Amino acid sequence: SCGMGLNQNVNFSASNTTICPGTGINYTDLSSACDTTGTTWLWTFPGGIPSSSTIADPVGVVYNTLGTYLVKLKVNTLCGTDSLTKAGYITVTNLISASITADTTVCKGKALTLTAAGGAAYTWSNGSTTSSINITPTSTVSYSVIVSSGNCIDTAFITVNINASPLLMVTGLSPICEGDSTTLSASGAGTYSWNTGVSGSAITVLPSSTATYTVTGIDANGCKDTTTITVSVNSLP
Repeated sequence: SCGMGLNQNVNFSASNTTICPGTGINYTDLSSACDTTGTTWLWTFPGGIPSSSTIADPVGVVYNTLGTYLVKLKVNTLCGTDSLTKAGYITVTNLISASITADTTVCKGKALTLTAAGGAAYTWSNGSTTSSINITPTSTVSYSVIVSSGNCIDTAFITVNINASPLLMVTGLSPICEGDSTTLSASGAGTYSWNTGVSGSAITVLPSSTATYTVTGIDANGCKDTTTITVSVNSLP
């Protein structure tokens, strides 16, 4: 007669051994025995739902929590009872890695594109469901995006810091008499460019009639501001 474990080889396989939370796994009994008449099975799935099964090939065992799990199969036949435990057989992990690409420091009022990657579907904290979103922040702001692919989910975060624009001021004499010049002086930034084509914080102008001058200033952060000054010209008597 057959004895305990004699001519019996317990083995099994899984449809997948590395999964994301919420994914189901199908198991297949690969055991061999001297006689399969009246075979019974007892599967044990720590961390799985269900946690056990008594059918030959369990289907849809779901794991919801990150971790590594053993699987055990106990087979009873006319040859006896034998079992196999595969330690660390199932790994539940996030197989995707969400990311956001964008400048993290911009000037106030500058348009910016945030681009997410790492999955097949995207849900932003502002409700958008595209991989990229366009924003024009006026103050420091944080965004998050949930990235998914099947049952795999990951979240990425980004904070966009805002540099304030420089506050330009322009001074100059106005009105002036026809034929006179005046010096226009700009302050509040690092570099300056005028609509006359001249660069520098101060320019001397000699308008023949009332004229408006525009200056753009750029600070150390690359942020800019633009302002104007109008010089009125009084005709000579």
